[in-house]
Amino acid sequence: MAKILTALREQRQIEAEIQRLAASRTQAEFEQRARWIVSQDQALPALLNSVNSADTRLLGVLGSLATLLDRDTVVNALYQAGVDRRRPKRGRLIALLILERFLDEELDEELFEGLEDPEDLAIQSLLNTVDKAEASRLALLDLIHSLAEQPPGVVLSVVDTLVNLDTPAAVEPLRALAQDPRDEVARHAIRGLGTLRYPQTIRALQILRYVSPPNVQHEVERALRKQRLRGLEIAPLPRPDGTWRTLVSAVDGQGNQSVWFLGQADAEGTCPLLTVVVDYEVGITDALGDEQAPAHQFPAAQPIGTVHEYRPGNVGLLRLLEADFEYGRRLVSDAQARNVRSGAPTPLVYRLLNDFIWGYQVTSDTTGPLMPSCAENGAPARPANSGRLLDHPDFATWFVQSQMVYDLAAQLRQWRHPQHTTLWSEAVHQLVESHFDERALSAYRTRLREMAEWLTHAGDEEAACLALAAADGLLEVAPTEHPLLVRMVDVGLRVAIRNLQYGFDLRTAPELFAGGV
Repeated sequence: MAKILTALREQRQIEAEIQRLAASRTQAEFEQRARWIVSQDQALPALLNSVNSADTRLLGVLGSLATLLDRDTVVNALYQAGVDRRRPKRGRLIALLILERFLDEELDEELFEGLEDPEDLAIQSLLNTVDKAEASRLALLDLIHSLAEQPPGVVLSVVDTLVNLDTPAAVEPLRALAQDPRDEVARHAIRGLGTLRYPQTIRALQILRYVSPPNVQHEVERALRKQRLRGLEIAPLPRPDGTWRTLVSAVDGQGNQSVWFLGQADAEGTCPLLTVVVDYEVGITDALGDEQAPAHQFPAAQPIGTVHEYRPGNVGLLRLLEADFEYGRRLVSDAQARNVRSGAPTPLVYRLLNDFIWGYQVTSDTTGPLMPSCAENGAPARPANSGRLLDHPDFATWFVQSQMVYDLAAQLRQWRHPQHTTLWSEAVHQLVESHFDERALSAYRTRLREMAEWLTHAGDEEAACLALAAADGLLEVAPTEHPLLVRMVDVGLRVAIRNLQYGFDLRTAPELFAGGV
């Protein structure tokens, strides 16, 4: 009996975690929670119990979890749930929809007879969510997440329902859906916005000018023209008014950079927050947002150019540059363009809250990146000194880590002082040759030039010139002769040996190597 009660308690705990999973603010947080849930013994019973009361908001969550469980086991269990007439009709429908939409199982139409229409289910969930979203737009996050997993036909019906509501409350969910990576969904949502006669609609369409990919931009302009022809005033967005702070991290060793936008604190000490993570190959890869973040958690405002040492929670030290609003927006805009090229969709939180930064006019200033004076006077630093960059605190994560690095580190650590052997130099040479092909060299040249600008904004001209010299040197010398690349491998080997000595072997978690060198 004790074992049964323990199992039931665990199942209830996992069901509660599934509900919390739906409230995840970032994709990384969602994935971390999902991996924990599916690792539990009671994960499948909890999933099967959750289908009974799920709506389309939770459908996407349950479907994502199902794809992480053993396929044969979960398919059989969901099929049994779908045909079990003792279950509520809602539970049977959700089980069948997971099988069909997330596990790609072909089901007979007869199985759906007598159950709710999936589109009616989505619309019912939508109406409840729109009501909640008037208090907080993040209430829309679960809905948008679940719709991202739905067939386009279902999403188009949701768009039509939002338009037919004919209320200002429909504008924000439509603006988010207008950024859907599926062209037909984005176009339909933009056209729907073009029929709503509210001031909020004009603002939403003008924001979409800045965040929509080129292939749907004409739909945005057409919708604005229709509004103008109907007699609505197309007032320009306000100019940036200095109410938003911008904090920018250095580019890390995997080519990631975070841009933090913080609004003014209110009387309760909370402020709006949007943190955007950009990757210099993929584009915007993650976002964290809050309409009421505790303002005291962030570094106090300082003059532009100040570098803060910020410790968010227990995740280590993050150095953040107090920066100009337009510099932060340009980094995000450039990253959006990379999303279009790479085909990677922008994060859902970013689509919901990007009006924090794009709800203001963008100036037509064509000034390029801010670079150190050595870039103009023709007196750059020498590439031979570029290895010194790794002594700089903002290059602390610039070292190579990979399966191959750990394999060689495991061999070299058997020696008492491996750094003083020819085996070490041979290993470094081998790793440089294998890790720095043309694509990697191009990526590092971009990262170094971005760091040169960041360091210039921070007032560190010497390091900025050294970063520029390192970037230029990638075009001038072979990788095995480039001091920065050689030292990045050398440091990577030392880190790997130290980690192995303490029992921390990244080869047991290969996903940590996903960021590349």
